[in-house]
Amino acid sequence: MPGVTHVERWKGSFVPCSRQYFQTIGLRLLTGRLPTADEDNGKRKVAVINRSMARKYFGQQDPLGKPLMISALKNAPAPIANPRFEVIGVVSDMKNQEMREGVAPQAFIPYSVAGYGQDVIFMHTVGDPTALNRSLTTEILRLDRSVIPQQTMTMDDFLDIGQYARPRFGLVLFSVFAAVGLVLVIIGVYSVVSWTVTQQQHEIGIRMALGASAEDVRALVLTSTLRFVLAGVAAGTVRAWVVGRVLASQLWGVSGYDPVTLGGVIAVLIAVGLAAAYVPSVRATRVDPAVCLRWE
Repeated sequence: MPGVTHVERWKGSFVPCSRQYFQTIGLRLLTGRLPTADEDNGKRKVAVINRSMARKYFGQQDPLGKPLMISALKNAPAPIANPRFEVIGVVSDMKNQEMREGVAPQAFIPYSVAGYGQDVIFMHTVGDPTALNRSLTTEILRLDRSVIPQQTMTMDDFLDIGQYARPRFGLVLFSVFAAVGLVLVIIGVYSVVSWTVTQQQHEIGIRMALGASAEDVRALVLTSTLRFVLAGVAAGTVRAWVVGRVLASQLWGVSGYDPVTLGGVIAVLIAVGLAAAYVPSVRATRVDPAVCLRWE
């Protein structure tokens, strides 16, 4: 910013675009105005900035009419000796970095001033956008046979390939390991409880001979199982809290300590533990007291 002193290097990005870009993408004008057709065609050095740039670099000052230097244009393939632009408007923010990162300061300048490299065309359609692929390619080739459209896709497809594919793979991988772990929990609890019931069948037979009902025996097995399950859940919760601090840097949009998710996992584990113990508890009620007393 000419006339504004600062020690650190001010970083941001710029987007060469046409005046229709803002409406097509869905950026709202907050203050000022957008470039006109004459400014686009006349290579006027005007700039529209996003709200993040206005707040970070202009603070409480009104950015409209202020000069903006884009130093990167001095070393561009088509260098500009004096890349000084006048701020004419401020628009709303949009994601312009990785999905897990915040919005960076950004300026939008006429493509006629600094348009070079690969051109990207955005189209806002009413119906299915994929149905326009063939018509769009045909029309572009009719205008210029040397221009061949590439990577024609919807915005959803673009975000899916560039932003969501890798996190989704990680989610699927974690889900598979979590499912395997849950199956192992069921097998482990069932095996331990079954072995315990087998070892205590004589004690269970004596209890039933002394008047214990089937419900009492079943409640005894489930209660003893629940104590071990709760102890394991408590130890796992503490470890999850520690591991959550490590995984926090890999998450965005959600917290590593979501109480709803943690409570849901605890409820599932308790339910799974009790379900795995239910079959051995039913088997314990079928112990014949007479056989156990005869054995004693």
